[in-house]
Amino acid sequence: GFEKRGTDYVFNVEGDRESRIIASAPDASSSPAASSPATASSAHKHKADMIASIRNVFFVGEGLELSPEEIEEAILVDTASDPYRIENDLPVVLALDGQIYKNCPFQKPLLLVFLGRGIVTDPEIILETQSGQGLVKGGARLANSMECKNAIWEIPYHGKKTTFAIQDKDNWIAMPVLYGPKDIFDSGLLMGKGGDRITRLGPSMRTQAGKADEDRIFEDYTKAMVVARLLGFSIIDGPDMMRDVDRRMGLMVRATQAVVSDINAQAQRLKIEPIDTKEVLKPTTSNPESEGGFSHTAWMVTSRGVVQGTITTLRWFYHVLQHPDQYAADVAQFIRDLGIDFEHISCIIQGFGDVGSGISKLLIDDNEFGKFGLKIRGVSNKFFAAYHADGLSRRFLAEARGIAEVDPDALTVGRLLEMTHLDDLRGATLWVANPSVFDDAQVREMTERFRAEGIHVVFGDASIVDELFYQEATIFFPAAGPNVIRDGTQLERLRVPIIAEGANNAIARRMEAELRKAGIFYIPGELLNGGGIYTSKEDVRHNHIDYPQAIVSYPDYYRIHVTDEIDSLVLHRTLAFLGLWSKNPDVELVDHVRFTAQEIFEAADNLARAYLRKDDPEFMEFVRIDQERTMGRLPQRHSVYEIAIEMAPLGTLYRREDVRSLIDLVRQNTQVREDHRIDNFDVCRVRFVLYALTRMSYYFTEAQRKELAEVLFVSVADESQ
Repeated sequence: GFEKRGTDYVFNVEGDRESRIIASAPDASSSPAASSPATASSAHKHKADMIASIRNVFFVGEGLELSPEEIEEAILVDTASDPYRIENDLPVVLALDGQIYKNCPFQKPLLLVFLGRGIVTDPEIILETQSGQGLVKGGARLANSMECKNAIWEIPYHGKKTTFAIQDKDNWIAMPVLYGPKDIFDSGLLMGKGGDRITRLGPSMRTQAGKADEDRIFEDYTKAMVVARLLGFSIIDGPDMMRDVDRRMGLMVRATQAVVSDINAQAQRLKIEPIDTKEVLKPTTSNPESEGGFSHTAWMVTSRGVVQGTITTLRWFYHVLQHPDQYAADVAQFIRDLGIDFEHISCIIQGFGDVGSGISKLLIDDNEFGKFGLKIRGVSNKFFAAYHADGLSRRFLAEARGIAEVDPDALTVGRLLEMTHLDDLRGATLWVANPSVFDDAQVREMTERFRAEGIHVVFGDASIVDELFYQEATIFFPAAGPNVIRDGTQLERLRVPIIAEGANNAIARRMEAELRKAGIFYIPGELLNGGGIYTSKEDVRHNHIDYPQAIVSYPDYYRIHVTDEIDSLVLHRTLAFLGLWSKNPDVELVDHVRFTAQEIFEAADNLARAYLRKDDPEFMEFVRIDQERTMGRLPQRHSVYEIAIEMAPLGTLYRREDVRSLIDLVRQNTQVREDHRIDNFDVCRVRFVLYALTRMSYYFTEAQRKELAEVLFVSVADESQ
């Protein structure tokens, strides 16, 4: 619906009314700041450009017309006049009050931060075609999901995400979105964490040359956010969808260290406030392992949470069907109506990047979850989708993961043809996207080759790979991009009883409640895919306390520590929320998760407020102990929220009155073992109980401590157990 006229894009908003995307910033003479001596300076020009981009992203993406004056009034942080920024030609950072997002369809953010260069005018990167989301809505929705997920996963950070829209190397915008209470932010205690997503790219940025431009943009973003006293203070970044993610995270860590040192070296000369280096948190996570990072990809941490949570759900379903008298009749009937064949559980995986290929690797590895025997029938990426009713071979999946683990974009159709185990796809259906990138001779050659291997091939546009969604399986793992299930016509075609969300916001919000009506059980990403953010929390903590040298020296210790915690936490949370849903099935599982998350953060924030008022001696003592055991290497705000978020679920996910019954359950189940069978629910129950007791140990009586110690001692006294 866009037409380019000169340097403007023209489109209809209401009826025949034409509206233009702003192509250039206002002249200095017409600016509200015209009387200022700095009007003609580059500082004013950069700020005016930034305001123009902000107006564009709100107008095109959200249908919201904002005047420059409205934007000026909403600014809470402004680095336009910062001497260090000007001297080093860094992007202007403007942090706006989230209330400016007047038509936000969910909870409004605390801050919408904008920075960049030039003016972004291309509607195709402002308003994403596939998801139908504008830059502001997409970024805010992701941050809002993190606000929920972080509470559920015991993360001491409120919700945050950064999305980039890079038209070209000279015209780009980055938008960090931060959630949390303003009074906590003003007190200096608020921290928000979430990844950086670079997927909205103009044509020139999709090339190999564009990769180097991305590096420069990413470094500029980092430095500008430190100058604004945001990155490393109230905002912590992390890995998300982008090229070469771990290396990029390393660029951010090094750039932050360099700019903090340089600001302090230049502070007196430039008459700016120096930075207290003890207050600067590690600015991002999953930087290279050789530099002390906890690799999300190599450790498969997000994938692990998704797989563990899904298998725990399957075990719970089986238990409900075997013991329907213990559950509400409508709950047992709904699970029965799912029609799951527990002898032949299968899945399809949409997206074969970090999360999707990690799910595949975990499910085929007998040292991980391979012994459960889940069959992978199909996988897809943006180039192709493959499906075989009898299952894709472990050899083929392992080879594909090996390619995708290094670079997901390397698993092209051309690379598929070169794979050693291509012949394992005999009998499969293959959907190939965008055959127009090949000439007619190449298409004929590919068709002949695939057919010779016994593979049925179908060519189509970019959406052809979505045909995988509609194939038969037990579980559908959407693991790439938002809103992949977005309308009712899709529901009519789905042939899976379970959707386990590997990607953030894969299901459009308006469709969440429709899934159960269609006979599909939806396990939301906020519950399943928090392994990455949990790893990031541990990454920050251990880098500050143990320092990178220790992490590099003992990588297996940290990997096992983190992955064991993810397994235990997601198992506990899955069973806790399935229990809540089974008692009140009229409320969707995802809403139980979101309501509880809100309660948890409210409780954590109230503990932080009590800390500021100094009127909760017990909590203050816990914070003091954490500072002592970490040798003061963590900023105090980190200890405040780590303790607060661990204590906050008391009364929601943990209840003091349950301690007695939980200890009894441990006593009754000392012989339980893991046997990697779906019908073994007892091992889940014991792990659930032990995790809950660990988290409630603050509140044990001395008698309960002794009793539990005796029970556990008996259960492990025999080495054969």
